Amino acid sequence: MDLTNKTDNLEHLRMFNPCDKKSQERVGDIIYYMNFYLPVYPQHIWEELEKQVAKGIIRAPRCIFLPEKALMKQMIMANIKFAGKDKE
Repeated sequence: MDLTNKTDNLEHLRMFNPCDKKSQERVGDIIYYMNFYLPVYPQHIWEELEKQVAKGIIRAPRCIFLPEKALMKQMIMANIKFAGKDKE
């Protein structure tokens, strides 16, 4: 779990804040320039990780970020605002 970098906003997770009209545009711009096909780690590192996971030596994390209070407030406000809306 990453305890150093703070995740205090939905845009850090590449999700837009439905309560902020400009948020969708900002996230769209960020995602447009991301390359999802470029490997971040070399193949030999992935192969070693897969072996360790298969042997039970390491486990994948259940949560990869620790949400800050500000992020939790954004999520709660989005749920309050949109949870009662009819599905389209």
